[in-house]
Amino acid sequence: MKWTLVLALPLAALYSMGGDFELYDIFPYSPGQEAQVAADMKAYVARTGERLALYSLSFHPEGRPARVKADRMLESYRRLSAELKGSDVRLGVLIQSVLGHWPRHDEHSEDWDCTVTVRGKTTPRFCPDGAGFRDYVTYFVTELAKERPAFILGDDDIHFKDECCCRLHAAKFNALAGTDYGPEELAKAVDESRTGDPVWSAFFRLQRASMTGLCAHIRAAIDAVDPTIPAGMCMSGSEYRFIGDLAAAIAAKGQRPWVRIANTGDYREYRDLDFSDFSSRSLMFAAIYGGTCDLYDESDVFPHTLWYRSSSCLHAKLATAQMAGLQGGLVWYAGAHRDGYPVADEYMRVLERNRGFRHAFGAAIEGTELEGFAVFVPTNFPNWHFTGKGTGAREGFLARAHWGRDFGGVFGVPYRMTTDAFEKDAVYALAGHRTVERLSDEQLRAILSARVLLDGDAALAVGDRGFADLLGVRPVRRKFSCTRESMVDGSIATMSFLPNAPRNETPFLDEPAPAAEVLSWLEYVPFSGSKEVRRVAPGAVRFVNALGGRVVSTAFPVDLFVEPHESAYWSHTLHFRWLTEARRRWFGRMLSEAYGTDLPVVSADSRDIYLLSRRAKDCSRVILLVNQNRDALEGVRLRFAQTPVLIERLTGEGAWEPVRFSLHGGEVTLDLTLACYETLVLRARASSEATRRP
Repeated sequence: MKWTLVLALPLAALYSMGGDFELYDIFPYSPGQEAQVAADMKAYVARTGERLALYSLSFHPEGRPARVKADRMLESYRRLSAELKGSDVRLGVLIQSVLGHWPRHDEHSEDWDCTVTVRGKTTPRFCPDGAGFRDYVTYFVTELAKERPAFILGDDDIHFKDECCCRLHAAKFNALAGTDYGPEELAKAVDESRTGDPVWSAFFRLQRASMTGLCAHIRAAIDAVDPTIPAGMCMSGSEYRFIGDLAAAIAAKGQRPWVRIANTGDYREYRDLDFSDFSSRSLMFAAIYGGTCDLYDESDVFPHTLWYRSSSCLHAKLATAQMAGLQGGLVWYAGAHRDGYPVADEYMRVLERNRGFRHAFGAAIEGTELEGFAVFVPTNFPNWHFTGKGTGAREGFLARAHWGRDFGGVFGVPYRMTTDAFEKDAVYALAGHRTVERLSDEQLRAILSARVLLDGDAALAVGDRGFADLLGVRPVRRKFSCTRESMVDGSIATMSFLPNAPRNETPFLDEPAPAAEVLSWLEYVPFSGSKEVRRVAPGAVRFVNALGGRVVSTAFPVDLFVEPHESAYWSHTLHFRWLTEARRRWFGRMLSEAYGTDLPVVSADSRDIYLLSRRAKDCSRVILLVNQNRDALEGVRLRFAQTPVLIERLTGEGAWEPVRFSLHGGEVTLDLTLACYETLVLRARASSEATRRP
């Protein structure tokens, strides 16, 4: 299956989205309360220095005739615009829920065609290709464009999951594929199709054409009034591979496609480790789409109260997004009233306190490069756009678990993401068999000629592909028993290790090559404290192969899911087998063996630290840390490959202040205290500038 990223023309200067990290604040549709909304928007602009505010209009048709709803929303927008006349607010619109997040369809709805899933189920969403719906879109968007909004943003419900097999799409499918299906027959054929077969491929093209067609239809309605009005798209969390097409279709001529990525994480902070997950998505989408689209963070705090996301987490999330290379963020209801009640002012205050932070941070990282080990992002997709019986579950860009999110993002080790398999200086970290399976032979050979860390599942997949000779060990499937992993040199305490857990495969690393170095062994002891210790198999092996690649293969499987949903994974298995001081040190050792040198900078604290690092041309570093632990961190400890002579911290006002620090056994301890979810941005300079780029 081929897919393409969108190449865009340069932005027109008038509508440039580049420069500082911009925030777009969304305000709720509040008919009859436009004066209050306008006052809130003016306060937002005055306190944060940001200028663009979006009025959220629930777009999807409701009632009969549906235009009554549209007219009510347009009337409210006009009143709000009048209230803002002469102010510094640039008023835009979020056309929220275009197809419908939670639509309803009853006897009071329009009698238009609705979407039908591959299971044959009719949904309450109107088919985007239906004439009635298209006419409604034309009317609403045309009338909205006449008000000259500063920006129009399409919502993330413009997507298909298992849709659409209605009569309209059945006719289009037949014209495309040369078949003669009715809606029920089409649904059955698609549901039973398999990846890559003619039905599957034709249905994929039909889905893609429907979504891009709807965005193009919205653009045409805008252009009929004013073709200079810029527009963007919100990425769906379930279908983010269409987004380049959708953003290009809705963008103004000459405008670089604008995308709010899907990286909100859980809506409630159930687990501090969620932070590593959605920050990893920022890095991933920046690697995939950063060259073709302007990317904005999904700083969603739905339903927009402190019960669901803390303001400190909001700031940390925006900071990591900026560090990842995004151009801005979308925030909800900061400083707004909802249903007549003020939304928690903490959101506004944290944006206000860091008003100078975003500009100074952007200046500091301009021209720098993310450093750290590289998580490879494969961009070919054998199966992803619907979940028919023959195709199974939808797949993401990355394996369910990976070294970046689950190790680097927890242990305070910087990492980045890349779609380039041919970086000779990179240190790649591959996890999961699906990542390896999506690599071509040429890509896999290129990665194995660099520096590489493999988890057990990836090592098995590399062996299955016939590249075991480049690992210096033969990963095989064999049922075996062991109870722990021990380093050969005894530098790290023994770690628990239970192979053959459900839903992952732990390889038996067999037949190490004479030139390979065994770094650790998997061992079996019959009971705790027993003096009887039996070596079972290597746990980690380092090998310099014939291509010059430095490869560390481990038996450890990053994907430790043992229960159907993640709560058990995070609360039990992760802590028992993963979040230990010994395993943290083991991970640093494995990376050092792959690097062939000390890591440039890592956290030395035994707690959940998220750390990213950027290196400037003069070899100075900008480092971002977030304390993910609920305890305050008193004294921030870092380990540098080269001892710094100057460390500064960035304040919310945008100033750089020197930080006092001390040296103890190769560790730098900063005289700072970091609260839970507090963000720290540092700038460090070493005495020697000759740092090797990892």
